[in-house]
Amino acid sequence: MDRSENLRWSARTRNMEDLLARARAGKKPLGLCVSFDCPPLIELGGRLGFDWVQINMEHTLISGLNSLVPLIRACELLGLVPIVKPSDFHPTEFRDALDAGAYGLVLPFSETAKQVQEMVEHCRFPPYGTRGYCSFQRTTWYGSNLSSGNAKDTVDFLKFQNEHTLLIPTIESVKGVENINELLTIPNMPVFHIGPNDLARAYNLNEANPDDLLYLNTIVKDISRKCHAAGKMVTIPTKMPAGGQEANLHFLNELGNDLPYASDTNMVVFSMLQALKIRDAVIAKPVETSQVATQSASVPNIETTKRVTSGNNRHAQVLSELAPHGKLRVGLLLSNPVLVNKNKDPNGGWTGVSIDIGRELARRLEVPYEAVGHQEVADLANSFGQGTWDVGFLAFAPARLTIMDFARHYMDVENTYLVPAGSKIQKLEDVDQTGVRIGVPAKGGPDLYLTTKIEQADLIRGAGGDDTVVELLSKGGVDVFAENRHLLTTAQKRLPGSRVLKDNFYEVPQSLGVPKGTTAGIAYCREFLEELKSSGFIQQAIDRHGIVGVRVAALGPAPGTAENPVAIPTNTLSCLC
Repeated sequence: MDRSENLRWSARTRNMEDLLARARAGKKPLGLCVSFDCPPLIELGGRLGFDWVQINMEHTLISGLNSLVPLIRACELLGLVPIVKPSDFHPTEFRDALDAGAYGLVLPFSETAKQVQEMVEHCRFPPYGTRGYCSFQRTTWYGSNLSSGNAKDTVDFLKFQNEHTLLIPTIESVKGVENINELLTIPNMPVFHIGPNDLARAYNLNEANPDDLLYLNTIVKDISRKCHAAGKMVTIPTKMPAGGQEANLHFLNELGNDLPYASDTNMVVFSMLQALKIRDAVIAKPVETSQVATQSASVPNIETTKRVTSGNNRHAQVLSELAPHGKLRVGLLLSNPVLVNKNKDPNGGWTGVSIDIGRELARRLEVPYEAVGHQEVADLANSFGQGTWDVGFLAFAPARLTIMDFARHYMDVENTYLVPAGSKIQKLEDVDQTGVRIGVPAKGGPDLYLTTKIEQADLIRGAGGDDTVVELLSKGGVDVFAENRHLLTTAQKRLPGSRVLKDNFYEVPQSLGVPKGTTAGIAYCREFLEELKSSGFIQQAIDRHGIVGVRVAALGPAPGTAENPVAIPTNTLSCLC
């Protein structure tokens, strides 16, 4: 049989090749992720302009061939490419989806090359795999394509299925991320699927927390970058239509998404909520303007009156915003010796540059000072919005602007590498090499920055603090450790022959953050820090505590802040550390 005349097979090849070609050209063909067992929904998506369909059998009510066949048939009717995401990686799941006519499969939980190769074998006919063959399955038009009895027809069919079935590994676990370079060496895998939701669970991240979200995005971007460097494409879910155009630019462009897709459930829920909002707006009874004016004139504003009659109305407002509980509660990161010294003072309290600044702020506000310490980066990040502290000493990060405002940054902190005795690494360029293991504090500034920059070396994530640095380098757990220069200098004293590299790979602007909603409070903090910088208070604190690898920030707002929204210099990263 002349396969060029087989309309079904030629259409499948043409549709698949066209989809991948447009994705490579940056056209971002949009997929519809179907969770509802509803073929008309696919027909509607095809008529409206969607390009391909992911039939999601995981966590949905779509189950078995009786559900799959009508959904795939709807895709074929509209010229859409049907890709099935099985509910499990059992051979039967793969066989049923392919026998139903799926053009490809999303392979779940891809963690090692060996594991993926085993899944591939379940999807290939012998001699390349173990997929069972039946001459009257749907993909042969129930045997009508092979009705001539010619053995060559069967051979051609098996060859076509082996060569034109798209298999897409999914990176959705910590092990998958760690083994991404190994996975990218598997042949005939042009597309990789990245699952941000499962990665968030795997890394114990809360997407509502700006720092956790920033860390998750960093992981996804790094996977995407490595895939593109290996000549692969990526497919990542979007939030569409929720969030609108601006929010989804992140999912379409920033993450390097070649084959984006939107969920039918997201679109249905979004449309329902919009309908309810319209209904509520229509039935709401507007208050007459004249009534508002009358009420405003007859009822005095108690808070306004209180501020006006106060002897120092601005001071009262600042106090109400910065010390609402009658004391100044200051959030601190204890594992960063640049901010808080490891050794406490004779009275058992913490000491350090941030302690001095916090105490001075409390003194000027004439309220008691209370330190709220967090040992690890993640602990401080997870305390955002919990109401446990009033002001916090932490680095400026654009992602945090959704929940807090920043005062002027007061100190720039150098970050570099520490290498053990006998290391051949002499300069920054020597670090990013195949086989080099870089230790970083998990979710810290070096981790976030290097994840987006390192291409050949491997990042080894762990706890923060100089004890971790000493343990990993002394026991050969890592080849270098990335941290702020002061912490590495402290660790160097405990590692004979070790060296801190001369150059910095980036700098972090340390600042003071306050919860969103303050006006007088954030203005006061900005003026306060500017005065401390110009008076020499910050420099004296740095000298008093023997901090190295830092400098007092220049007067004025930091680059990239809400006050000064310009690009941050290439050697500077605003993130948590």
